[in-house]
Amino acid sequence: KAPTNAIVMNNLASLYYARGEIDRARELWRQALDADPSYESPYNNLASLAINDGDDATAERLLLQALDVDPDYGDARINLAILMRRRGDQAGAREQLTLATNDVRSGWNSWLQLGLFELEQNDPVAATRAFEGLAQAGYAELPQWLNPWGEALARQGRHDDALRVWSRSLQLAPNQPRLRSIVEQPPWRN
Repeated sequence: KAPTNAIVMNNLASLYYARGEIDRARELWRQALDADPSYESPYNNLASLAINDGDDATAERLLLQALDVDPDYGDARINLAILMRRRGDQAGAREQLTLATNDVRSGWNSWLQLGLFELEQNDPVAATRAFEGLAQAGYAELPQWLNPWGEALARQGRHDDALRVWSRSLQLAPNQPRLRSIVEQPPWRN
């Protein structure tokens, strides 16, 4: 028997997506919206597919629908920021990513995306603030953001702090030969 609960359909669609069954996932996410249009996740998931397909207009429409349902929905704001960056609207992207950090459901991802965005915008001080927000939120043990945090610190000339952060990253994930060579022979000490 096929599920009729939107949350169950959304979760099942996510499993199909993870298995590479994109068309099946897309159909289940559509069915989840039909079953409960007040459930925001399927809008965002379909928008992610539209972003990957290059259909920015559909993605934006779906993301705005998700935010109509839940204005604090951080994952939709992260995806909206992706679209804004594509259009060259860096200020709008920054605003969406900043708003996304207020949604605890987005967890570490919103802080990570904001930090990476600020690093890409060549603002290592703002990037450091975002990465410090991650640490304050209790996500200090995730190597995937320790490396860019170290980069932001190094760009500010805070080399000892960068080495501390990168050393912690190596403790958590030792198989990082490029990072290990930087920590063992920092280029600024030559």
